[in-house]
Amino acid sequence: MPLLTSSLPAEVKVSAINDGNAAGGTFTLARGPRTSDAKTSAIPFDATPAILKARLDAILTKGETSGAAAQGVVVSHPISSSHREYTWHVTFPPALGDVDMLVPDANWITTQDGSTRKNIIVSESVKGYVPLNPTF
Repeated sequence: MPLLTSSLPAEVKVSAINDGNAAGGTFTLARGPRTSDAKTSAIPFDATPAILKARLDAILTKGETSGAAAQGVVVSHPISSSHREYTWHVTFPPALGDVDMLVPDANWITTQDGSTRKNIIVSESVKGYVPLNPTF
């Protein structure tokens, strides 16, 4: 019997924001807040969808042998501002269920004027779900 699923995948919006100052450098994303949680390698502040997808695929398949669960991750083309801030939309496949909120680390984001005020905002647009098991 097939699993009950929804046609709406989970979606996470990742925005790198730096108060009116041109950004540069790299950042990382982790699967959760614990230091033992899988963490991406460095992601350029202006990463293409392919680069961001590859970094996410690497942490979403950690501990899996097939990597099939992450194959449906979709990353949209980044939207940029005049200050070189970028926004990506990441959609996770239903097979992953309710993905933990990604935890950003902006330590390697650079600013034109050397400002220490750096932000990366991760927000959830559509809550994921764990497919129901139809057997009782």
